[in-house]
Formats: sequence, C-alpha cells, structure tokens
Amino acid sequence: MATLSTDDVIVFNGGTSSDLQNAINLAMKNGRALYLTPAPTSPTVPTIYTVANLEIRPQAANSNKKALRLYAVPGTVTLKLAQSASHILKIEALPNWR
Repeated sequence: MATLSTDDVIVFNGGTSSDLQNAINLAMKNGRALYLTPAPTSPTVPTIYTVANLEIRPQAANSNKKALRLYAVPGTVTLKLAQSASHILKIEALPNWR
C-alpha cells in the first residue's frame, strides 16, 4: 500500500506487485519520489518484496515529464523476481524524454 507523506514522497510499505505498480504510477503521475520502506519488525534484515512484471509506462508520467525517483535505505529492501514472472521491472521507450 502506498501513502503520501508530508514530504511529497509516496511511501510504499508493503503489499502485492499490483500495489507496488499502483505506487509507481501514482509517483510518476504526481512527479514525486517513491520510497520503499523496510519491515518495521526486522530493521536489521532486508525486507524482501516478491514482485512480478512491474512497468514504467509513458502514459503514467505526469505532464512535466519528471523521472521516477525510486529509493530505499541501502541494504534494507530487496526486490525478488516472482517465480511465474518474466521480469521485475520493464521500462518502456519514452520518446523525447529529457
């Protein structure tokens, strides 16, 4: 699930691949950064999000064409490819993207 923090950052704090895709789309649409949080129950062990077929699509971008800024604290989050997936993240061609 993603929430909007007071810092104009979209915060993803767990959920399905669909939830993460929705968070990516929301961040791009609003020109905001997307922060992946680790699980609060085990801050010393990386949180593993098993994901499948996430996409960054031009139509999800906002009118200002801001890049997606996706981040987490180093060593706290791992994206793992779901067994049935063909990819973790696909970035479609972005014509005239600057």
